[in-house]
Amino acid sequence: MGEQMRKDNVAPPFLLLIYLAFSSLSFAAPGTPQAPIAEGPIFMVSESKMKATTISGLIREVMESYPLQLSVDVREATYSVALLEDTKVMRAGREIDSGALKPGLQVTVTGQPSAESEFAMTAERIEVH
Repeated sequence: MGEQMRKDNVAPPFLLLIYLAFSSLSFAAPGTPQAPIAEGPIFMVSESKMKATTISGLIREVMESYPLQLSVDVREATYSVALLEDTKVMRAGREIDSGALKPGLQVTVTGQPSAESEFAMTAERIEVH
């Protein structure tokens, strides 16, 4: 019985290592956008080699939570954007308070994509137009 118990205790960590090794792999081609790309200056999604994602669209909703969250409409998709304490919110080259973010404003958001959803990200910088 002691040997059976030892085998059972070895399997879960081994499986966890396999899961962690494969969960970090990405099967998308490098440079593949996270959402449909629209033509024109208003709506845009791009991804750089550093995995930072940039979206441009209209703020649909501001959720007064911690962290502060936005819903941003980007053509046919809506992104969930979380702001951190060090997220820079800019307008005309000057940093402004995140409290100035309101539904209907056009913004460009640059940040890190979520591992959980292709339409979620954490903002590093938000430019209000």
